[in-house]
Amino acid sequence: MKTGFLQKISLYSAILIAILLILAAFAKWLYPHPQPFHIEKIAISVDLLAALLLLIFHRRVGIWILLSLLASVWLGYSFFWLLQRAPCGCFGAFEGVPAGVALGLDLSVIALSWMNMVCLEGGKRTILLTIFCALLFAISGFWLGSAIFYFSPRLGLSQPLVVSRA
Repeated sequence: MKTGFLQKISLYSAILIAILLILAAFAKWLYPHPQPFHIEKIAISVDLLAALLLLIFHRRVGIWILLSLLASVWLGYSFFWLLQRAPCGCFGAFEGVPAGVALGLDLSVIALSWMNMVCLEGGKRTILLTIFCALLFAISGFWLGSAIFYFSPRLGLSQPLVVSRA
């Protein structure tokens, strides 16, 4: 394929994901979710920083590796909340964004990241190592969701986050 075409794919992917990250950050800011440890402020900062770095370095394989690992953490976190039948808070307390939608968006970001790693000629070993690490990061995201769910109410840090299952 032509290099110009691959650079356009990388640019358009970066713009699309950056818009998603910025929307998520603003939703968290406008509709804060009652989560402990100031996780909302950290998530907003990470979203905005990731969007900025992605737009600047979209032609480099390394940024797509980092983005796929970050999205893998989000994937595990969203999956935990999906199993709890509760919103994950990935878009703050904004109504209408269930954990299943966030899970699909996370999978899309991971797929776009891996596609860009291939298009930008990331080595096979690098791609396989990234996929393995992404699995570990997804497990850590799941653990983060479970830690917030199980420990924060017991420590008196927040109200239980699960909606009724009626």
